[in-house]
Amino acid sequence: METFIKFPLILKRSKQLSFSVILFFAFFLNGEERQFIGGGNKHNLKDALAFHGIDFSGSFIYHFDSNLLGGIKRGVLNQWLVDMSLLFHSEKILGFNGGSLFVNFQGHEGKNPSSYLTGDALIFDGLSSPNFVQLSEYWFQQKIGKFSATFGRIDALNNFAFTKSADLILNNAEESIPTILGFPTYPSASPGLILRYDWQKELQLKLGFFNGQEAVLSLIEIYPFGIWKDFFTNLFVIFEAEGNFLNDAARYCIGLSYNRYDILNANVAIGSVGLSGYFIGEYTAFEKYHGFIQAGIGNRSTIPFPEYLGLGVKIEDPICLQWKNYFSCAVTTGFFSHKYPLPAPSAVAEISLEATYRLIYHHIGIQPDIQYIIRPGGFGLPNALAFILSLDISI
Repeated sequence: METFIKFPLILKRSKQLSFSVILFFAFFLNGEERQFIGGGNKHNLKDALAFHGIDFSGSFIYHFDSNLLGGIKRGVLNQWLVDMSLLFHSEKILGFNGGSLFVNFQGHEGKNPSSYLTGDALIFDGLSSPNFVQLSEYWFQQKIGKFSATFGRIDALNNFAFTKSADLILNNAEESIPTILGFPTYPSASPGLILRYDWQKELQLKLGFFNGQEAVLSLIEIYPFGIWKDFFTNLFVIFEAEGNFLNDAARYCIGLSYNRYDILNANVAIGSVGLSGYFIGEYTAFEKYHGFIQAGIGNRSTIPFPEYLGLGVKIEDPICLQWKNYFSCAVTTGFFSHKYPLPAPSAVAEISLEATYRLIYHHIGIQPDIQYIIRPGGFGLPNALAFILSLDISI
């Protein structure tokens, strides 16, 4: 019973933030027409801001995490995330084309269920993170024809190693390929620079420079404004070629990265993270069936999962309803390194078998998710059966 009442206690501890968020979303979701100065009749403040060149978006995500059998122990945990962002367009605000300023705020609270319940190393719930309140992204982008440059604290997943068909899979490995150690994405975007050239739809070339330390440390600590110190000492460089073919039915991403950050073992540096590479392939059949494959390889001496393979499919509207709904399933496999300077896992790999269903009703999303985790953590824990209920409201 103690675990089930934890979420109300969290809300009580954060009641001011929670109450503000509820009022905030209620105001933006209210469809009553209002008159805004200079903006004409707009349905809500969000529309009025857009009229003046400012795009607002926000979401509140709640996850009910549970382990039904195996792993460390059976039990449940709760976690939630508040996410709000503003995108300013220079054309409407200042009168020059191609400029964008983006600011994103996030707040998270809750325990990592992989650490307390299942013991898996791939992290079965990608929302998991140390508790934080942070200015997670702030960057400026300038586009000139087919070229663009972005500078600031950036979530790299918007440009690199993104699998469109895996967007509903909750296992963290499907979102952040584990062979790319130091990849700057949730929960810790990193200071950096992205140069991009969209040659044509068949080929886009992207080059990124980031602080490679911050994302490595993100499982234990979040830095509210990012780590700018020692940027070049801990330089993370990533290059990707992306393209579409077969009349946009197929998509590929091929990437290579290098991270100079020195991995520490008992406060002793054992070497830089080093090189890693990845491949992502996607194919759409009959406009509603989206299959994908992910593969990664990295340095066996510094990366806990130096080889990775992910496979899955996403189906649009599997049930004929008036509301949008999806079904997705995936197999996630991370192969343990036996050269990593920590106690070597006894297992060859950790495998997650995941199935999830998502229903969207207006601004509300409901998503039950089930995962069977084979050899969680690699040290002899029994196979775990994890369940997530994800509830979100967005504007």
